[in-house]
Amino acid sequence: MHYKVINPIYGSLFSLRLSFTPTFGFRVGGILRNLNINDFPILEKVDEFPPWKDIKLNFIDDFEHLPKSTTSTLVYRSIFYDHRHRFSNYEPVFTDGSKSESHVGTAVAIGNTVVSERLHKFCSVFTSEIYGIYLALTKMDSLNKNFIVYTDSKSAIEALKKLNTLSHPLALKCAEMYQYLTEKGLNIAFCWIPDHSGISGNEEADQAFKTAF
Repeated sequence: MHYKVINPIYGSLFSLRLSFTPTFGFRVGGILRNLNINDFPILEKVDEFPPWKDIKLNFIDDFEHLPKSTTSTLVYRSIFYDHRHRFSNYEPVFTDGSKSESHVGTAVAIGNTVVSERLHKFCSVFTSEIYGIYLALTKMDSLNKNFIVYTDSKSAIEALKKLNTLSHPLALKCAEMYQYLTEKGLNIAFCWIPDHSGISGNEEADQAFKTAF
């Protein structure tokens, strides 16, 4: 659909009749071509959830009350050790997304498996982080377990906490996948953890991203 918008059929009319105001697609299409942005994928609009399906995601906030600027890595690791003891019946899933000058990508560490994917170079850091969460959810479909998805992206967690019809499409896709999995009987929670704090699993996902790209 977006291809038709930025490449209108009657675009030549605007060249012949300068008094005609070019359409949005005609104007934007020229800008994209000048910047050599021709191959970007567009995520389809996610259908709105019906009012009788009020999706409430499950969050665990064991770390958000601890300011990173005043909390040592030893404290974080100690709290995480206690946290994992309390949630030992949940399989940990670590996600990480990042953006550099040469690439954008995401990585997921689930059990002994690490999955990484390269994203379009114009994707934002937020997109890489929220896509990592979505990718993690898709890997749970064939596994009959309980899961906690760990991410060091506060913006991704906030996006999932404040879902509405104007939310980022990937946040809505996460909610859609979450609903599908929980209806199958899986228990899933989301938890923010600080980056670069020596937490095993989170560091592995970060390293997987670096080595993959």
